[in-house]
Amino acid sequence: MSFLLLLCLSFHVDGEVDTQTVCDVLKKIIHTRQDGLMRDLVNLLVEEKRERENLRKQVHEIKEKMNSLKKYSVNSNNGHRLGFLAFLNKVEHISGIIKFESVTYNYGNGYSKSTGIFICKIPGLYLFHLTIMSRKAHASAEIAKNGSRVNYAYSSGQNAWGSGSAICLLKLKRGDTVYVLSHGNYYYHSGATNFMGLLISADE
Repeated sequence: MSFLLLLCLSFHVDGEVDTQTVCDVLKKIIHTRQDGLMRDLVNLLVEEKRERENLRKQVHEIKEKMNSLKKYSVNSNNGHRLGFLAFLNKVEHISGIIKFESVTYNYGNGYSKSTGIFICKIPGLYLFHLTIMSRKAHASAEIAKNGSRVNYAYSSGQNAWGSGSAICLLKLKRGDTVYVLSHGNYYYHSGATNFMGLLISADE
């Protein structure tokens, strides 16, 4: 009301308010605000499109890696087939061990989605790969073997989603554990944050 009163007073002519001029000014103000809102909306849509394209790229890269890993012969592992691929099932803040509860593959049932821990059942050489995606803050997570860090991924998403990855080859004995540990209470994306492991060469 105070804004309208000041506006009317500013166009007060000979004891009367120039209503036409007031209406014209109000229209310009409304149009200006609408233009600003439209620009903000367009920027949001562009950012959303960029994020979707980034996610599609991440998923494509994961599928390519899985397809290449499937080419390894089962015979090279002395007849053993063991590997897993798991994702977060929702966007959430996580600290401590990350539990990837959406499991795509779990040959040999070495990975537990309830604990987030892979337990070695077949000694040998394993490949592990971690991808994290965080929003509007840096994030870091490590691949740990029996409680000791072997590699870590770092993501820096200042204004949008950022991603990072880590890969390692580990010689495991029966009963060894491998898992992902978040270094802080970070905000992780479900579609692109994933953990995978594969038996490359079995000792038995």
